Amino acid sequence: MNANAHIKNVDIVFMNWVLHHLTSSSYRKTQKTISQALLKAKSLLKNKESSFISICEIMYDGIIFDNMPSHIIYHLSTSKILAPLMKSISTSANVAGTGVFFLSRKQWEKIITGVDLKIIKYTNGNPIKFPLYQKAFLHLGKIRHAHFWVSS
Repeated sequence: MNANAHIKNVDIVFMNWVLHHLTSSSYRKTQKTISQALLKAKSLLKNKESSFISICEIMYDGIIFDNMPSHIIYHLSTSKILAPLMKSISTSANVAGTGVFFLSRKQWEKIITGVDLKIIKYTNGNPIKFPLYQKAFLHLGKIRHAHFWVSS
């Protein structure tokens, strides 16, 4: 029997700080994996009017090219060759070799609405500060925690 077979008809699904860890063997496959996770969460909701998904994530908007930081960070953090270097550069790079998938706000919205979910409310959290050299290297504009309330 499926371990999750008994879970259905819930009012709220919390997906807090998890989606960016659902990496796969390529950038495109990672997008698909995240979409599949959102579809699974959507299938658990009791009803369209009063059931919600709470999504907390980090928004990494690019300086000029909106989603460039996502590509740079994904490819650096999934590289097995660069894993030791990434760990030595940053204590937060403890995922080096397995990857992270940080997206811009526009890209998170595109993935969420792409699986026919509606964004009910979006809230920006506090900005996250990075040293200027990291912001320049990673093409980072605004970086912040954020929260989406989503329904089907």
